Amino acid sequence: MDDPAALRAENARLREDISRLERDLATRDSRNTIVGMKELVLTIGSSDRIVDINSTAERFFGIRREEVLGLPVEVLSCPPVEGSTLRSIADRARRTRERISETVSNETSSMTVTASPTPEGIQFMIADAGAQRTRTTLGGYLSPTALESLGRVLVDPAQARRNDCSAVVISLRGDANIPTGVEKTLRDEWIQALCAVVLDTGATVEGFSGGRLTALFGVPLPVDDHPLWAVNTLFRLKDAHRTLAAAWSRRGLPMFRAGFGIDSGDALWCQTGIDKRVGFSAIGRPIERAGILAALAPDDEVIASGRAFDALRGILERRPDALWRPAKFKRGDLVRLNAGEELSQTILIAES
Repeated sequence: MDDPAALRAENARLREDISRLERDLATRDSRNTIVGMKELVLTIGSSDRIVDINSTAERFFGIRREEVLGLPVEVLSCPPVEGSTLRSIADRARRTRERISETVSNETSSMTVTASPTPEGIQFMIADAGAQRTRTTLGGYLSPTALESLGRVLVDPAQARRNDCSAVVISLRGDANIPTGVEKTLRDEWIQALCAVVLDTGATVEGFSGGRLTALFGVPLPVDDHPLWAVNTLFRLKDAHRTLAAAWSRRGLPMFRAGFGIDSGDALWCQTGIDKRVGFSAIGRPIERAGILAALAPDDEVIASGRAFDALRGILERRPDALWRPAKFKRGDLVRLNAGEELSQTILIAES
């Protein structure tokens, strides 16, 4: 092709093809991470022409706002959401003068489309149905701050990741004087109170069952000072434990004792399950070792691994006032935290 004009035209066509491919890839990426994104918002007028569209919808459909304002809604297409489907839903919302919600699906995804009549026309809010379930589920494990941050950095919770983190395990010790039915009620009350503390500090509830609670610091979002965060949260967890003890004592009930363990290291975490059975799970040596330390801890005391204490000490050398309240550290026993490992030094952590 020697004609300069033809070459320029071909180059322009290739640039447009490349731009279209880039938008398509961005759309796929956004669809894969829509769990953490705002809902798609789209407004059409009485003649079914687009009058407004938000940035999330721009990325989803692979278009720019200025390109589609005033155009028929049918120009939008990103399966399973088609402009013709939106128009059909809008027609029904106009006829009934009520908000209509419908799920549209194909082989790979499912989206919830909500159409609300307004004086100007119809406003659509479109969300990934699977992501909505994920947000609802993860809300039981992650604090609102962590869940919001997870979306802001577009981390896909379904993808397994490895983080350097600290794990805290609190393990209740049973009391033979408590009737079985009452014991379950008290355990549930204890779990709820301590979970609230973990989530309030922005940490993650990895799991809870019976009389054991596992909290993670540095998962899902990595942080450098996770040992400090974990120890500071332990102070608040012990406060909640003592508050329950006083309340149960006033009700004439004996108090459970508990052991507190903390370790630091790598953990692998991800969202688990499919469809409506979605959960959150993490595995790793810190969780195992923290559980062993919690079992070894004296009643209502905290035992840290040498690894966690060394990491905490490094932070405190740079920031001596970083602990929320004064603490004292005492060498504990040498213990074998995992089969095949050497004996590890433990550290008792107590409030001064």
